Amino acid sequence: MPFLLVRELWMRPDHFGLLVMSLILSITAGHFLLRLLAKKRFTARGFSS
Repeated sequence: MPFLLVRELWMRPDHFGLLVMSLILSITAGHFLLRLLAKKRFTARGFSS
C-alpha cells in the first residue's frame, strides 16, 4: 500500500504539468484560430487588400 501511495504522489505532479501544458496549448490554439477567422472576415469585407 505505501508503495502505491508514493507512486500516486510521484505521478501527480506529472499529470498537473500535462494539464497545464494542454491548457496553454488549447488557449494558444484558440487565439490562433480566432486570428485566422478575423483575417478571413476582414479580407471578405474588403478591409485588407
